[in-house]
Amino acid sequence: MYLILSIVTGIYLILSSVRDLKERMIYTFPAIVLALAWGIHSVELYENEYGFLLGAWIATVVLWFLFRRFSIWGEGDNDVFLLFAGVLLCTLRFRTVPFLIFAASNLLALTQIGAVIVSLIEARVKKEKVTSQSKIAVVPGLCIVVLGIMLYGICVRMGVIA
Repeated sequence: MYLILSIVTGIYLILSSVRDLKERMIYTFPAIVLALAWGIHSVELYENEYGFLLGAWIATVVLWFLFRRFSIWGEGDNDVFLLFAGVLLCTLRFRTVPFLIFAASNLLALTQIGAVIVSLIEARVKKEKVTSQSKIAVVPGLCIVVLGIMLYGICVRMGVIA
């Protein structure tokens, strides 16, 4: 199940990244469907730890709502955040809240760094100047990090990484 979800998610994220760079717009319905699929898969993985899992998903949905309410990111970026959370929960199988918060916050910071780097490359290719008012495509940063997380998860499941 993990491998199939990873392949479908990877395809969606790559296509969304390209579209986000071209038009600053993505199709969000697949992100929500995939986040739901990862959520269902997480229920299978966190057997007998449903309280922890429920708390993690409630915190994720609260963050998603706050991101949308205060326009932290674009709406499509918020929906890809749900997908990020699902992949993260299914890959690293957290056991403690501090580790979950530490990993999620560091990986989210990494997505922002990735988004800025991609935007700098994009600006250079388009011969534009990056300013504080420039719109940055967040999905490519999320894509890079989520693809890395899924690659790690696949390697662990295949026994390449212990």
